Amino acid sequence: MSRGNRIKRRSDYSWIPRLLNSFGKGVLSLAGVLCAIGLLSAFFLSLYQFALLSPLLRLEIVQVEGADPLLERELMAMGKLHSGLSLAGIQLGKLKRDMEAHPWVRRVQIERRLPHTLVISVEKEEPVAIVILDQARFLNKHGELFKRVTAVDPVNFPVITGVPADSPDLPSLLARAIGILNTLGAEQPPWAVDNLAEIHLKDRSDLSLYYTHMDARIECAPDALAEAMPNLRQLTSYLQEKGELERLRSINLNYTEGAVAAFAKS
Repeated sequence: MSRGNRIKRRSDYSWIPRLLNSFGKGVLSLAGVLCAIGLLSAFFLSLYQFALLSPLLRLEIVQVEGADPLLERELMAMGKLHSGLSLAGIQLGKLKRDMEAHPWVRRVQIERRLPHTLVISVEKEEPVAIVILDQARFLNKHGELFKRVTAVDPVNFPVITGVPADSPDLPSLLARAIGILNTLGAEQPPWAVDNLAEIHLKDRSDLSLYYTHMDARIECAPDALAEAMPNLRQLTSYLQEKGELERLRSINLNYTEGAVAAFAKS
């Protein structure tokens, strides 16, 4: 093709206005969305401020369930709850954590009941024994240690000894102690838990029981205690009839055909 016949190509920049137009529309759309979000946020913030300040949502009634009067007063003080607070402004999560820090509280559930009521359901700790570790601690029915025993606390519970404080098996040992208490919970006096003074956990395969009504030590494997209790009742009834119960010093129930008793020298 000759030079005269060559066609000069012209650069086409018509796409630039179209791109700018699309970009502008996108920016405007994004701005509209952000504006809507801002207006919505401002609306909800205003609504929250209204709820905080409105007398229609003032705290007037605090209903505490599952707590005695003393514990109720202490929980109210811990939560700084009083008439006139904004019910909407109370932080339920923080209030729950604060109240569950009380040593006699295991769990708390809190519910708002609009327009003026706060309901607090308390699960109190219920000790079933006292465990002697580096210090005396209460044990609940779930096998959980929860409070150090002080001079003003009730102490009419069985004592659990022989548990190493630093043992990696501490949870399983405490669970074993709960199992023993549950087994004895089905017994009638004088072998009921109310008369139990001490559980001494020697190891995984042996324990000693001490009761308040006799000086004798009772030895048994934890897993065999329920089956061994009839032998204990039969032997002690026989010794009582013979007038030998006061001389009794120990009973070993770790025998398949009965029990072995040891006596003080007469």
